[in-house]
Amino acid sequence: MVRNRTLEQYMKEHLSYYIFVGVIFVTGVIFGAVMVGALSLEQKQEITRYLGNFFSSVEQGALTGDVQSSFRESFSMHIKWILIIWILGLSVIGSPLILILDFLKGVLVGFTVGYMVGTMSWKGLLFALVSVVPQNLIVIPTSLVCSATAIAFTVHLVKNRFFQKREHSMSRLCVSRRRCSLPAFCL
Repeated sequence: MVRNRTLEQYMKEHLSYYIFVGVIFVTGVIFGAVMVGALSLEQKQEITRYLGNFFSSVEQGALTGDVQSSFRESFSMHIKWILIIWILGLSVIGSPLILILDFLKGVLVGFTVGYMVGTMSWKGLLFALVSVVPQNLIVIPTSLVCSATAIAFTVHLVKNRFFQKREHSMSRLCVSRRRCSLPAFCL
């Protein structure tokens, strides 16, 4: 009961951060999908050739990579991404960089899915659903939660550090004025 209330209170206090980070990510997805239309013909042909080589390698059975090492590489890449967000969240300067990372993550997802759908139509959508969506069902929410939490921590840091110092210095200024005014009053 207490735990649910604490989670409810946490979500109430931090909902704006989650919405803001989510909007940044969705903006990146839209931007990435729009970027597909901005590609030159040569760029589209190069990417199509690369995908064609990949699909022909899959059909021929030439991709006999180790599943565990592939998983480890992907997992370590995503852990590094999360660690970068965590490290950036420890400083005030890192907050805009966190938002840039979220935007770029959205651009990557939007461009990938947009290109596949734009080039291969329904087959591209199916391939995107099979290859891009499963890992991103875990990665994107985790990344967004870490980003929102890091930004909330930075905002908390700013509020406590700068505003308390300002209030403390103002109270010290008032105390010093009283001390200075007391001797002047006695004269």
